[in-house]
Amino acid sequence: MTRLTSLTVLLLSLNLLSAQTLQKGADPKAKGVKRLRFDYLDYRPARYEREKVFEPQDEQPNKGGLVRLYYTNESDKPISLSFWRLNGEDESFWKLSPGLAWSRKLGDPLGPGESGVLEFNGTTEDFAASKKFEFVWIERGSFIPVGLFKSQLQEDSAQISFIGIRPSLTELVVHVRYTGREPIEFTSAEVLGKRTSSVEWKGDKLDGPGHAIARIRLAEPLAPMAVTIIRVGLLSSGQSRVIQAHRRAHPDAFMIGTWGIGPDSYVQLKQHHISMGMMSGKREDDFFARDAVKFDLQAMVGAKYHDVDALRSIGDHPRAAVLYLADEPDWTTPPSRILHDDEIARHFNPHKPTLVTLCRNVQFFEYASIVDIPCQDHYSVSAPTSSKWPTLYGTRLEETGIYTRDLKRAAEPKPIWIWSQGLFDWDERPQHPLPTPDELAFQLWQNVGQGAKGILWFTFRKNVGDKYPATREEIRRCGRLLRLIGDDLVCSDPAIIPIDAPKSLEIMPILGPDRLYLFITNSDYKIHPKAYQWEPLSPASLRVTLPSWLIAGSVAQLTPDSIDSIPFQSQGSSIAFDLGTVNSWKLIAIDASNDLSQRLEIRRKEIVAAESKTFD
Repeated sequence: MTRLTSLTVLLLSLNLLSAQTLQKGADPKAKGVKRLRFDYLDYRPARYEREKVFEPQDEQPNKGGLVRLYYTNESDKPISLSFWRLNGEDESFWKLSPGLAWSRKLGDPLGPGESGVLEFNGTTEDFAASKKFEFVWIERGSFIPVGLFKSQLQEDSAQISFIGIRPSLTELVVHVRYTGREPIEFTSAEVLGKRTSSVEWKGDKLDGPGHAIARIRLAEPLAPMAVTIIRVGLLSSGQSRVIQAHRRAHPDAFMIGTWGIGPDSYVQLKQHHISMGMMSGKREDDFFARDAVKFDLQAMVGAKYHDVDALRSIGDHPRAAVLYLADEPDWTTPPSRILHDDEIARHFNPHKPTLVTLCRNVQFFEYASIVDIPCQDHYSVSAPTSSKWPTLYGTRLEETGIYTRDLKRAAEPKPIWIWSQGLFDWDERPQHPLPTPDELAFQLWQNVGQGAKGILWFTFRKNVGDKYPATREEIRRCGRLLRLIGDDLVCSDPAIIPIDAPKSLEIMPILGPDRLYLFITNSDYKIHPKAYQWEPLSPASLRVTLPSWLIAGSVAQLTPDSIDSIPFQSQGSSIAFDLGTVNSWKLIAIDASNDLSQRLEIRRKEIVAAESKTFD
């Protein structure tokens, strides 16, 4: 079988780019006809934490951002797009310049009424905020311009922050984050090219910064893995306009996984609520043919561009969750190569989403938006790191949450997964080389509270767990809560919600169509060579200003051992309640019903009972 090497593909690409300058359309004065309608320019400037986190590798700070240009064929004939011109320069100029990390078009050719997307990821000031953006698409065959768009790169105060897709592929949950000061009203929500059965809004009218949620139900399911474009209409300052975002159509589920798995670990993994691991191979192998069904396991399948036979073999196997492209490529591999690997994986296996794990927040913007599910790994205790730590053996535990927040903003509106610190014995803290139970849970809830839609433990080594059973047991206990609320989490998103709380508490609100979760961590601790030492906070109380559509019927505290109702006081749109003593973390749920704790407790007991299953 003939395989194209990376060098061959690169040379072919360069030949095609250089050939553009020989085409008639390369003439910047060439006249054309308007056949494309430009619908929306979504611009996200590169943004990452620079004060609380320092990356020594940030030698060339990203001065650009991510651009997504949405357009529609408004003519009565198909359009095939050849190349584009930006600010007077051909596509070849930009692709061969150091300032463009990568670009790609989604949707070509375009039939009448069909829409497409062009994505740029630039790192230089050419792609900075307020820079001019004069864009032309050149048609294939005629090589004349078919659409002209002029604007400035400007971040919108209204952004689609997350698109959640339910297992049926007929229901989507769309989150919109609004940071503007003027009143705004969201008037419509649709999936382009699909018939809508119903749209239900929560928070469609905002007087200032806030969060809105649209639940869209379709008349027929989305095509699996199809590019899905969401359009939201809004009214602001008396003007009607739209915002848009896109992702590929794969159903979301809150996944709990780890790295290496094998037949001798399947039962213990399941008893600790871990249902996924790295497992490459072909569908006739024992795991995919037998064990995955018996133990209800999923696989992250290693996807290598030189082994397309395995990609084809896995195909649409129901036990393959994702195609794992690379681990920490932001150390040595340019983003254009990851784009290349992503395109190969999509070509030879169009059935599964792609995933990559990143390690440095300074480069999240260059990599995260390439794949369907970006991931990051950053461990705060006794682990090698790319950031500067105050001690050899540890840093602030909140740092992992900062990385998760940066990854989420770089990846929106896609879901993100996070490697959270688990059973791995690093050697930087010899007195206790892995996290204590409190340290492990703190990092986990920081990651989930900043928007993670899946947790991967790094890692779950049997010998390490036998030596440190308390930390292993904390993975089981935290897994109970992840199983309990996971289905809510994949429909939720971090929200702008005013909260009055003690200074040492960080409150991370995760809002869904039906419920609000508050992930709470206590930052009053000392970094210690054996175990971080917390100063418990007591008493502690909160006042939360709820979204206009959420009338609190019950407040509950969620722990691995029980679900307990909390008395609360209402005053207008806000509620107040006591937390009791906060050691390292708390998890609170607020719901409109008055029986939340009873319903969650029934489900919690079912989850605990499953921990004793032996799969005999």
